[in-house]
Amino acid sequence: MTDDTVAFTGNSSFLFVPVGNYLINQNATITANLIFGGGSITVPTGKTVTIRGDILASSYVIFKGAGIVVLEKGTIDCSWFDGTDAASKFAFLARMLTNSNGLTKTIIFPTPASTDAWAALSGTSQWGYGWKVSTPILVTQLAGMTTFLTPAPFVAVGSMSCIWDMGNGASKADGWHFPMRLLLDGNTNNCTSMMLIEGASSWSINVVEMHNCVNGITIAPTGAGKTVSSFHIKHLICAENNGYGLSLDGSASSSNSITDGVIEFCASYGLGTAGANYFVQIQGVVQNVRIGKVTHRATAALHYDYALGAVFITNANNLAPSLGIELGYVLANSTINTAAAVVIADNSGGSAPKISGVSIKGAMSPTAPAVSVNWCNDINVENVDDTATITVGSNASDTYVRGCNPAIVTDSGTRTRIEGRGIQGTIVASANNLVLGTNASYFQISGNTQINLLANTNWQGGSQVTLKFNSTPTVKHNQATSGANVKIILNGAVDFVAAASNTLTLRYDSTDVAWYEQSRKV
Repeated sequence: MTDDTVAFTGNSSFLFVPVGNYLINQNATITANLIFGGGSITVPTGKTVTIRGDILASSYVIFKGAGIVVLEKGTIDCSWFDGTDAASKFAFLARMLTNSNGLTKTIIFPTPASTDAWAALSGTSQWGYGWKVSTPILVTQLAGMTTFLTPAPFVAVGSMSCIWDMGNGASKADGWHFPMRLLLDGNTNNCTSMMLIEGASSWSINVVEMHNCVNGITIAPTGAGKTVSSFHIKHLICAENNGYGLSLDGSASSSNSITDGVIEFCASYGLGTAGANYFVQIQGVVQNVRIGKVTHRATAALHYDYALGAVFITNANNLAPSLGIELGYVLANSTINTAAAVVIADNSGGSAPKISGVSIKGAMSPTAPAVSVNWCNDINVENVDDTATITVGSNASDTYVRGCNPAIVTDSGTRTRIEGRGIQGTIVASANNLVLGTNASYFQISGNTQINLLANTNWQGGSQVTLKFNSTPTVKHNQATSGANVKIILNGAVDFVAAASNTLTLRYDSTDVAWYEQSRKV
């Protein structure tokens, strides 16, 4: 082919590219606006062509070769780049994304014609023709902000790890956005995940709808120093998948964290086949992430159910979620069967750290515990439906339950606080140095042994306890504190000689290191 570089690099304001293929065999900058009338440009290996003008062309292949084409103006049509599917065409286009001096890019994947080589018919009948995906679309390091416009679906046509792979390779892919609805069709479960996010920050997805896949979106940073942070997903929809809909997996290493994200709404409409799965899974180093609402609805006539539950939070690889995980309302409601709405549990056989700092703002499940928490610290549970139940396991500590009917809570944890419910502990025998349990606020006291001091072990300042006496011990006023056994300050500065059925209420002051009488019933 003849080198046509000179024809494209003159001083013209507009250039018409008629039918034919034109070779630019030099590094070149084209300042003219290009109007393509059936022609195309080939840029060979090792050459870079920068086009600074506008491009007017329909959705056909106008760039060929193995070189780099940098477009500095306008929306970039992925159809313009040579290739037989979305991955190969984007790979050609993407050569410019790390060679564009940080310029903002807008890339469109327009609806292909049924006759285009890169077209595939979606298995979801209402979607029609979309972009054929034979191998994952690899998005590596990006320069500047990149916006992807996606009016057409993406259809997997073979077995692969994912349709989109964001942050593939050694570097993160930062600053990308999907403002339109992103339609992903696994086409009878060809994809392990619809989208894999390996490393990225400052990214967003407006709406993503996924059908016929194994799993939905997998956020799993991997590789040295790669993290996922500062992200926003507005609406995530799954239907007829066979695994989870969303996974936040920060378990690769302590440096592969997932932080500072908001996912507003996750909705599932049932599995394509029966399976023991959770819809949303969170594990490893995950911090400061909020999921606004999770719903699961399935009808027996059309779909299968998540057999295990809607949300699962656990540890993995000796790493656990902590610090600011917030779930809005979680609804696990189907006409088939549903396990818990939210499960927090150990997945390490007791070797990994406990999950901590999780807030559950509301939950409902018609069967099994709506919320089940264990192997965790500092969990807040609020506004669980009165028809559901809450289970606090023996390896849960400092759980706070509020805005719920206390009668729906089954508690085996340590220092569980249940709003509106005074918890009765086991009967304690009177002793000179009285030691109470720490998971209750009301205790019956048996026996007549004099009570001199009351232990403060595991009691916080401000804690209040009520003692109900079954016999006639004497409670001594202001005896000398000895270690964890603390003095009792009684009203009137006199001893209290109890009678059967009398009660004495005390509050612990950690500054004074003393129990102060609040009231008594004689």
